[in-house]
Amino acid sequence: MTDSDFVPHAKLNFHHKELDKQEVEPHRTDLLHHHWYARTTFMVSEADLEADFTWLDLTADDYYKVYVNGTFLAQGPAQSDSSHYYFNRLPIRERLQVGLNVIAVHVYYQGLRNRAYNSADYRQGLIAELWAGEKLIVRSDRTWKVKRAEENTAGIVFGYETQFTERLDARKAEVGWTTAGYDDSAWLEADVASIHDYDLVPQPTPVLSVYTNKPASVDKLGPGHYLIDFGTELTGQFTMIAQGAAGDEIEIRSGEELQPGDQAVRYDMRCNCHYSDRWILSGREDRFETYDYKAFRYVEVLGPEGVMEPESFAAVVRHYPLDDNSCIFQCSDELVAKVFDICKTGVKLGAQENFVDCPSREKGQYLGDNTVIGHSHMLISGDGLLVRKAIEEFARSSAICPGLMAVVPGHYMQEIADFSLQWPMQLLEYYRQSGDLDFLREMHPYAEGLLNHFETFEREDGLLERVEDKWNLVDWPANLRDEYDFELTLPIGPGCHNVLNAYYMGCRQTVAEIRRILGLPDRDTRLAERIR
Repeated sequence: MTDSDFVPHAKLNFHHKELDKQEVEPHRTDLLHHHWYARTTFMVSEADLEADFTWLDLTADDYYKVYVNGTFLAQGPAQSDSSHYYFNRLPIRERLQVGLNVIAVHVYYQGLRNRAYNSADYRQGLIAELWAGEKLIVRSDRTWKVKRAEENTAGIVFGYETQFTERLDARKAEVGWTTAGYDDSAWLEADVASIHDYDLVPQPTPVLSVYTNKPASVDKLGPGHYLIDFGTELTGQFTMIAQGAAGDEIEIRSGEELQPGDQAVRYDMRCNCHYSDRWILSGREDRFETYDYKAFRYVEVLGPEGVMEPESFAAVVRHYPLDDNSCIFQCSDELVAKVFDICKTGVKLGAQENFVDCPSREKGQYLGDNTVIGHSHMLISGDGLLVRKAIEEFARSSAICPGLMAVVPGHYMQEIADFSLQWPMQLLEYYRQSGDLDFLREMHPYAEGLLNHFETFEREDGLLERVEDKWNLVDWPANLRDEYDFELTLPIGPGCHNVLNAYYMGCRQTVAEIRRILGLPDRDTRLAERIR
């Protein structure tokens, strides 16, 4: 199903090598930051609830939050390309009741080309099936009722074209739209896309863990002015309840640190994120919660006196499921214990539906960053699924370049040679932690393809020179390269340099080890020694 405004648009494909510039028409501005409600009511019998299994298969483009009989169930999917698009299988029996039920889905299409979403391609909508055993109870079709949400409009774009500030107008809210008794007779029938190019596959990782945290402290700084500290970094959304006159406005500022004097949040952040949202009240009791997530510890709320309920201040936290007891660290040195806790929290919050280099400015899964966070996440969680998924996602980017892309998913095309050469090391580390020999064998051809790509840049002595199709990173930013004496232009200039060749040597050594494990002939041990 799709919003009718998207039907006439040709679906766009953005895959290309970074230096092969692609000209694209500007996106329709009225379809940016597009919020869409879809709902269906249905009957459930006692026999349906006694079936061997009851689940909802669901996905949406770009993203969904689904409610069953008025309560939140889950959100997703992990971002991916239409040629390999993830859907979620959600257990739903405990949320259903005999008689009338409703499934309500809040679909978000962002419309920007960035590292966070596979968006801006005019692919929008959802598909769903509800099964009770072998009985199909609900499917996405024209019987669903849909409406473009008017409550949430876009503010400014921040980060690396990553996100919008949100402007919520509670006067335009569809109050109760997630419940079965809501009157949707004025809504439109869903439009069904007669042609689409999705290849749907089960998401190989669980949906996010979503839960509520209360503040560590709330300070009233003045009339209608509150400073909230959650005591630690979080990823998610701030939520609160307020009731004032229709048209009353509240500003919500979020951030990771306080301004000098500790009386205000630094919401215009160092990472180029502008965390300032605005909320207009309806005159009823209203609940505030933005759709997209932020990285924050502090929240500052400013509005009319007497309209807010401070006891309702909370954070809706989201991240990849992690049992904090899966990794226990104890140390007699209190400072070391605190450092470990900060690092563990960083890994936990940097794992969303995929690993993100930061959950604020970019929200991108970078191949080189995964060398650190992927290994760390396996060690603190005992769970290798997210790492396995990431390795496979980068392998699929070989369809663009056998030498792999630097950031997937998302529609921001970037290539970094230093990162590509680390991919076999991540594959081997995953095998060491998991023992998954079949996956190692499945991924091995991509490692060979990667080597073949870089071999085209070899000199006669085996060293790489002028790897011009990808950024030669070395380190970023430039003032932290320890006076590295090779000019790192894009594309790179004449000559060969040490860092890239060191990675190349390590890559060859790693692929040789993978061949040994798989019982395949080796040719790279000697070549790696020659490069060294």
